[in-house]
Amino acid sequence: MPRIDNSYLDCPIYLYRSPEAAAIGENFGGSGFLVHIPFEEQLGDEIRSHVYAVTNSHVIRESKATVIRLNRVNGKRWIISNKYSNWIDDWDDDIALCSIEDTKMRHVRFHMPSLSAFVTKTDVASERNPLGLIDYGSDVMMVGRFIAHSGVQKNLPVVRFGTVSMLNLETIPRERKDIAGNKYTHMEESFLIECRTIPGTSGSPVFLTYAAVGTQGIYALPGKLLGIIWGYMWYNPKTSGDDVDIDRNLNTGMAQVIPAWKLAEFLNRPDLVMKRKEVEEQALQKAKNNSSGGTSDTVVWEEDELI
Repeated sequence: MPRIDNSYLDCPIYLYRSPEAAAIGENFGGSGFLVHIPFEEQLGDEIRSHVYAVTNSHVIRESKATVIRLNRVNGKRWIISNKYSNWIDDWDDDIALCSIEDTKMRHVRFHMPSLSAFVTKTDVASERNPLGLIDYGSDVMMVGRFIAHSGVQKNLPVVRFGTVSMLNLETIPRERKDIAGNKYTHMEESFLIECRTIPGTSGSPVFLTYAAVGTQGIYALPGKLLGIIWGYMWYNPKTSGDDVDIDRNLNTGMAQVIPAWKLAEFLNRPDLVMKRKEVEEQALQKAKNNSSGGTSDTVVWEEDELI
C-alpha cells in the first residue's frame, strides 16, 4: 500500500463515557469523525459551515460514550463534555450526530469530508453501471481508534487498509435495544470490507483510496467517504459429535460499513435542514449587527479546555 496523505490522520475523533475518562484516555468507548455542510450564503469573506460529529448510535447509547475528544493545533486536547441529549440518534441505521459550532474549530486539527465527498448509490458498480466507482476489490482505508493503544496525551489514530469484499446487495441483521431496553432486529444495508476491526473502531470513517505518483513517490490519493464502520461480522460454527456440542464466535475479519448515502439522508432530514437555516439566519443577522458597530465575540482557549 502506498503512503497516505497525512491529512487523513486528522479525521478521527474519540468518544468516551466522561470527561475524566477522556482526560486519562480510558480504554473504553468508540470512534467518530467530523463532517461539514457549507452555509448556503457566505458572510462576506468568512467561510462558514455546519459541523457535525458523527459516530454510531450504539456508541453513544449502549456504550454511553458521548464525550468527544479532539486534537488541537497546539498539540493539546479539546474535550467536549456532551450528554446523550446533545446527540441526534438514528436507532435503525446506527448513526448519531452532534452539532459543533464551526467558529470553535479554528484551533482544532481536523480533516472533514463534505456531502459532495460522500459516495452515492450511483457510484456502486452494477449490471446497469459496470464502470462504477465502487466494485469488488476497490481499495479502502479505515482511520480510527485502536483502543489498546489510542494515545493518552492526544488522539493517535491507526490506519488499516483493505478492499471491498462484498457490495451492498443484501442487508445484514443487527440486534439492537430500544430506549426501553427491548431487543429488536434491524436489517442494515452494508458493505463488507476486508479490513479487520475490533471494539473501539465503531464509528470510524472508511475512505476509498487510489494510488497516484507525486514528487515524493507513490502515495494514496484521498478518495470519497465510503461509509461508517458499525461492527465486524461474526461466524458461529457448531461442531457436533458423540459428546461435542460447542458454540463458538469467530471474528471473520470482515468489517461492516454503513454506506455514506445513509449518513447523507440523515443529514438532510427536514428537522436538521430547518435547524441549519435558523443558524444561518442568526449568523447573518449577527454579522449585520457587527458591521454596524456592534461587538463581536472572542473565543478564549485554555489548555485542555473542557466545554
